[in-house]
Amino acid sequence: MKTNKSFLIMGVIIILSLLMAACTPAATETAQPPETGGEQPTAVQPTAEVAVATSVPAEKTLMVYAITAEPETYFPGYESTALASYGFELVFNNLTTKDLQGNNVGDLAKSWDVSDDQLTWTFHLVDNATWHDAEPFTANDVAYTFELLADPAYTGTYYTMIESIAGARDKHDGNATTISGINVIDDYDIAITTSEPNALMLDTMAGVMPMLPAHILQSIPIPDLPNSDFAHHPVGTGPYKLREWNTEESLIFDKNPDYFGGPVNIDTFIWQIIPEPSAQITALLNGEIDFINVTADDFPQVENVDGVGTKSTPGSRYYLMNFHPSDPLLADVRTRQAIAHAIDRDALLAGLFGGQGNVESCIFHPSLPEYDASLTGYAYDPEQAKQMLSEVGWTDTDGDGILEATGVAGVDDGTKFVLELGTMSTPIYIHYNEMLQQFLKVVGIDSTINSMELGIYFSEYFVMGGPWQMNGSAWSNLIGAPQQELLWNITCDSNSQYDYCNPSLDEMVYANNSIFDPTQRADNFHAILKIMQDEAIYLAMLRPLDLYAFDANLVMPDFQSTMDLYRSLPTWSMK
Repeated sequence: MKTNKSFLIMGVIIILSLLMAACTPAATETAQPPETGGEQPTAVQPTAEVAVATSVPAEKTLMVYAITAEPETYFPGYESTALASYGFELVFNNLTTKDLQGNNVGDLAKSWDVSDDQLTWTFHLVDNATWHDAEPFTANDVAYTFELLADPAYTGTYYTMIESIAGARDKHDGNATTISGINVIDDYDIAITTSEPNALMLDTMAGVMPMLPAHILQSIPIPDLPNSDFAHHPVGTGPYKLREWNTEESLIFDKNPDYFGGPVNIDTFIWQIIPEPSAQITALLNGEIDFINVTADDFPQVENVDGVGTKSTPGSRYYLMNFHPSDPLLADVRTRQAIAHAIDRDALLAGLFGGQGNVESCIFHPSLPEYDASLTGYAYDPEQAKQMLSEVGWTDTDGDGILEATGVAGVDDGTKFVLELGTMSTPIYIHYNEMLQQFLKVVGIDSTINSMELGIYFSEYFVMGGPWQMNGSAWSNLIGAPQQELLWNITCDSNSQYDYCNPSLDEMVYANNSIFDPTQRADNFHAILKIMQDEAIYLAMLRPLDLYAFDANLVMPDFQSTMDLYRSLPTWSMK
């Protein structure tokens, strides 16, 4: 925001109308379209009012970014949403990171050496990084972070990302108390030895998770970490310090004057929580906030407006269809494939996003070499879907339009084919699953929609061993490297919600670590993606564009993804 205004810092009072409640987006920072697509945009209405009392001196610069919901935690390694992962970029650092061109560059590690046998990586750390409480960052913090991920008491999903370190599995399995492959040489040098050569080591260091402060956390029992004070009052080494977390209102960050990465231009950054997209637009046009994600239907309202800039980038999120293969109704791969043939993805794109984006078949971001443009997914063919279901043993024996089981393995004869589509209680996901419900009905599958709060969804429902069966949701790309996405979701040790284990596919996934030729490694990724498509565990369906609107006085680099946006924020400025 311009520096001659007064703004809300200590408290944000948001008075929201309910007129457009159906347009509430998903609970991440990524823009979501309204519940229905293709309608003509309506005039902006004053659906929000922001009242302010400020303590920011006039010479200070302030940026306010509207988000639709707050992150569920600020403790790395226990997050379940993309918003939390993006927010970590403000407060924490990794050993390495990615520049805007996707290259591996140093972060808390200024340089590194690799042994001739490609097994030992020695990272040389910066010597001027301090935690936000002024304690120095050292190699002991790196060791603590990795030791945490391998501990049997750690319940997050990041263990697989450091599994290649020698001795990590021994500790994870309870056969050792420390990781043998970690050697703290001195305060600013640490050697990490892997069991086998790891061509993706730098990708892992950039995406494994941020470094954590050992001096604060090592005295807390690991089972108590997720609910500790740190989850809402984090201490990192990053460009911003979280000053205040006003529940369901705002998160206020002050720049770190001692940031080792260089000067931070914006003095105060605020995530202001405004659930209504229409209210966000009104606040932007009134000069009360500086940056918003925009839905496809709302984008025309902010284009060509004096003082407002706009930008679109290839979608950082893809919408997918998830199957729980351990559920008896979905255990036969032919059933999952048949359902995929029953879904009209072009209709989904039009109905959810007004056609703004692309039908998608690959789970990786198009900017990456691992992306496979040759994947075609499952063509919309409801007749083929019906035929495949019949071959499995699903037929409509009583003529009521709903299929019954006859000879379906693991399912009692006569069982109706009825699925629960469990989803988060935000209109975009509800509408997505309502559209899936309509397509399922055409091929004889009945379904109900069970919507729930985000916290319940990720902690009790959409988890390993959870009661979910099938749903439509969205994942964000570029938070972790493609290898990490595979390790998180489909390997036997992943602890993921899919409960999927295919040892032969595991071998292919872990082989990526030892393939040093980029072309050969990309080919192996593509082979893995083809198997995943054929197995129909989770299928990419759509990739909508990311659309942004902002105060034209903002000066920013040409970011091409949401992750690039957050990583580049320290360099942003106001004219």
